[in-house]
Amino acid sequence: MHSFPHMSLRACRTACAFGLGIHLFLAAGASAQQLPPGFFPESLAIAADGTLFTGSATESSIVRVRPGAKLAEPFVAAGEGGLMSVQGLLADDAAGRLYACSADLGVARTPKTPSALLAFDLSKGTLLGRWPLPGDGFCNDLARAPDGRLYISDSAQPRILRFDPARSTLISWITHPLLGGARFNGNGVALDGGQLYLSTFSDGRLLRVPLHADGGAGTPVVVSLPRPLAGGDALRTLSPGILLAFENDIDGGNGRVTMVDLRSPRPSLTTFAEGLAEPVSGVVRGGHLIVVESQFGVLFGKRRGQASGPFALRSIALPTIPAAAGSAMTP
Repeated sequence: MHSFPHMSLRACRTACAFGLGIHLFLAAGASAQQLPPGFFPESLAIAADGTLFTGSATESSIVRVRPGAKLAEPFVAAGEGGLMSVQGLLADDAAGRLYACSADLGVARTPKTPSALLAFDLSKGTLLGRWPLPGDGFCNDLARAPDGRLYISDSAQPRILRFDPARSTLISWITHPLLGGARFNGNGVALDGGQLYLSTFSDGRLLRVPLHADGGAGTPVVVSLPRPLAGGDALRTLSPGILLAFENDIDGGNGRVTMVDLRSPRPSLTTFAEGLAEPVSGVVRGGHLIVVESQFGVLFGKRRGQASGPFALRSIALPTIPAAAGSAMTP
């Protein structure tokens, strides 16, 4: 049996229970796909050819890892276009763009700028556009609809924004008290059919917002989960009715990735990787989940001020999706 940094015996038992082959892309002293030291990554995006992109909360830059490459390479320079802490990333192959959320986490080494959505050329990294968030928001996570429009979570305001690339407009799509509730809350966002899902960081809720055929938003509802999410961060849609929730758990120190099954009247949570160092995002490639660990506990949590370890990308085999117990999705 292999051993892994940050992975507890409990995590191994969880992995073994699912028959997972978990391995680390970067081991001490060697690398398969290595991020720069002290990078503190916050998000992860993948292009159609398998190129990975991740941005830094502290360095205000974006690097890419080409398929088969051992080292990350510079892609977007620090502070380009007013980048601060790089939040959500999304690769739009159809548009040839890499979208990035920029916001102030208080740890960036670049001058302060208003939170904004930025677009870079997907192959060259050159700046294509910058759209500041209206009303002093905090651009966090991104999801792309089939029509190319982006839905954006705002951690500072109780709202979801929408960006229309055809019109180059960024608007507040929906504002509702349920989407806030704390000083820093709305975080991960994902689309599943005609529904938008939002995770909250401070109080661990999952919300569902219907998408109407005319492009409008329905009334948000709170999805009844068996337990709160522990530091709810990015959300990813794995398959219809199945989400992946990244629980960074900065306060508790047990970062995990959890499958959220919304296909039955009683949604279920199944954690299949834990003991991670504040996992904040990931992408699915083949039958594996590529996870980025932020190590934000060194910046904000109980380990604040301690030295960070090597920054690594983990490849975690995805568990088999169980058969649906029912077809209804209810709050």
